[in-house]
Amino acid sequence: ADAGDTSTDAGGTVADAGNTVTDAGGGSVDAGGAPTDGGSGATTDTSKPANCKPTDLVRRVVHDAKTRKALCNDGTAAVYYVRKGLGDNAHKWAIHLEGGGACTSLCSCDARWNASKGKMTQSPHACKSTGGFNTANKKKNPGFYDWTHVFVEYCSSDAHGGDIVQPRDPTAVSKCASPAKNAPSSWTFRGHRIVKAIFEDLADVKLNAKHNLTQAQYVVFSGSSAGSSGLRRNLDWAADYVTGKASGLKAFRGVVDAAWIMEPAPTGGICSNKLGCLKAVHDYWNLQHDQSCAKKYANAPWTCLDTFHEWPELKTSHFIYMDQADQNSLKKTGVAPTKGVFDADAKKTIGEFGKMTMAAAKVGSGFREGVYLSRLGYHTALYAPGGRFFEKMIGNLSVHDVLRNWLTKKQPNSAVDTSPADKTNWKAIAKNFGPGAATAGKNACACTK
Repeated sequence: ADAGDTSTDAGGTVADAGNTVTDAGGGSVDAGGAPTDGGSGATTDTSKPANCKPTDLVRRVVHDAKTRKALCNDGTAAVYYVRKGLGDNAHKWAIHLEGGGACTSLCSCDARWNASKGKMTQSPHACKSTGGFNTANKKKNPGFYDWTHVFVEYCSSDAHGGDIVQPRDPTAVSKCASPAKNAPSSWTFRGHRIVKAIFEDLADVKLNAKHNLTQAQYVVFSGSSAGSSGLRRNLDWAADYVTGKASGLKAFRGVVDAAWIMEPAPTGGICSNKLGCLKAVHDYWNLQHDQSCAKKYANAPWTCLDTFHEWPELKTSHFIYMDQADQNSLKKTGVAPTKGVFDADAKKTIGEFGKMTMAAAKVGSGFREGVYLSRLGYHTALYAPGGRFFEKMIGNLSVHDVLRNWLTKKQPNSAVDTSPADKTNWKAIAKNFGPGAATAGKNACACTK
């Protein structure tokens, strides 16, 4: 389970100095963000904000958000950002769920409000700069620079899956270590409704007469970190929805960006303390799971919070990025370098985590198509800082390269770092873990060994 993701590397967009859309001759071309083409601002923005660059994604507020309950934690309307693609590739859509942690109780949500209010309320920014997957530069991002990109701002703190309002009882709040300051009277968890409403808005021909999701030919639906968890529980619903709306759809694919923790149940079932923790999260958010998984575990749907049990139930084809030394996952188990060096126990734990990750991607003597399993201590890739989406982490292959090959049915369409343990670049992993301390004991949703 990745419900308590607190990583700062959780899939947010970053500015990119090279984000100029260029044609083959180096000349400037229209990024499609201007509302004159019907592709931006149809719900609330009547003109492209003056301070937005041609390559920026432009903000839209979910239409009639209050009535549809597509609301952030504080009750404000959810928003998303759009940049229309170029030419025929405008009908190729990349829709992404942002990551950024979560809160699973009254007190943890109060603390989150104090520390990260921006993750719990409507984004005020009119435009969002590009980077990573939606980089608007043909030379740097040849596979996806000219697609229509949609970035779903994360403001529900429920891994894009909740559907409930939880009151902030004053007596209970007074017992919290960090009561929220100037907070609403309740915490709203409507991630599920936000995702659904945005897909519906994008397909609404009245809101987007000239360019909408009903015209889509290809759709890639992705999510990073907590957004990856949300992607998995919404993937099959979204695929069915778009398939029913877009008559010319040729393919709908998913991209899981981290938070793919395939820890096998040691005795064929989840241990009691882990199951109890997952139930608490499920209940606090009234979590809406993948329908097939929820049906299979109808007596205990919270089981679907465990990736090992949820993942086999997904029917929509999807790509997976996961680092074999994922810092977010490992720090929660107490693993972290001391002065840039891992001790023997830490190396053993990292090695076991890597073997578990590779084993889950195995098919016979090889690996399944559509996986990229690096071993550098990273967390996410699609929108991670430093252009990680383009970094050649395995041989001469980047996530961009392998994802593009997988989508276009070319080779190689998977990449896995299978180097022996004694060839592991421990120095690089320690550097990428950074100075943050381990958070041993904070991952309560784990089996006690």
